[in-house]
Amino acid sequence: MRDLQTISQKTQVLFVHSFARAIRLQLTR
Repeated sequence: MRDLQTISQKTQVLFVHSFARAIRLQLTR
């Protein structure tokens, strides 16, 4: 149960990072 929560948290963080990176690329363009 704890592992599943950690995995979901990591996935969420990765998603947010990739999303922020995409926005940053759009802004710099």
